Amino acid sequence: MAFLNHDDLSNASVINYPRYWHGYLVILKPLFNVFDYSDFKIINQGIQLSLIAILIVLMYKKSLGKYIIAFLPMLIIWNPATIGVSLQYAACFYVSMIGSIIVLMDKLKHEWLLFICLGIVTSYFDFLTYPIVTLGIPLIFWILINSEELKKPIKSIVTYGVCWSAGYIGMWSEKWILGSVISRENVIYDAIYNIGSRTSTAVDGEKVSRIGTVFRLIDATFFKWPYVLMLLGIALFLLAKCFRTLRINAVTIALFTISLMPIVWFMLTANHSFIHPRLVYRDWGITIFALLSIPLSGIDRQGLKK
Repeated sequence: MAFLNHDDLSNASVINYPRYWHGYLVILKPLFNVFDYSDFKIINQGIQLSLIAILIVLMYKKSLGKYIIAFLPMLIIWNPATIGVSLQYAACFYVSMIGSIIVLMDKLKHEWLLFICLGIVTSYFDFLTYPIVTLGIPLIFWILINSEELKKPIKSIVTYGVCWSAGYIGMWSEKWILGSVISRENVIYDAIYNIGSRTSTAVDGEKVSRIGTVFRLIDATFFKWPYVLMLLGIALFLLAKCFRTLRINAVTIALFTISLMPIVWFMLTANHSFIHPRLVYRDWGITIFALLSIPLSGIDRQGLKK
């Protein structure tokens, strides 16, 4: 970025950051050999809008149009305008959207393989921003599209969660091993040390609670008047329209379970989440999409219109 902005680089130094794959550079380096940052923003926003449009069209085709009411608030919270101009926030958006499109195409024979691949790709491209959306959002769509055949929701969620984790952690671990061999530095030690630090409750020499980290993320994300009014209005509308049809079944149990993923993630990565709310808050998109989908799951399209 300093080079693109024509900043003074005379005092620049090289710092190794070996524990990440930095896969985004595979795309950005060739891109910036042809385009500048202004071009990138246009391209990035255009592709993102196209993916959102494709996903919404697929939702209609798969008779999931009613869930757009839950999907759009998630996008608003994600703030696509910010993602569209950011080099850092785009990776997880793309992986989660493309993964969801693949799920909605409904041509998968081995769903577990998709979630392994999503974990691998996330580990390769993401810079530890909001990675679990690449599991949670496609998983919500998988639950919705398989709602009639869903019998063991918790087992399915755990299975695909393990698959995603295996791909994510396995790919990351491979980088540490290769980095240690190629650079002859102890990247494995550096990675393990930082994992311990990022999952601890120590922040700037002080202790923070894990549940306190969750409340910090709630405050940093939702206590903005536009979000409060939007979510409150949608929630009241859905409760009024869908209260009589709301049932506890496999789908609602699955969606509620998925909605808890960000809370578990924030508590697990307390140090990182507490320090970087601007990076991780988009994980709440999983909770918003899942919870708002629950009252919609028991009502058909005609009932919602009425």
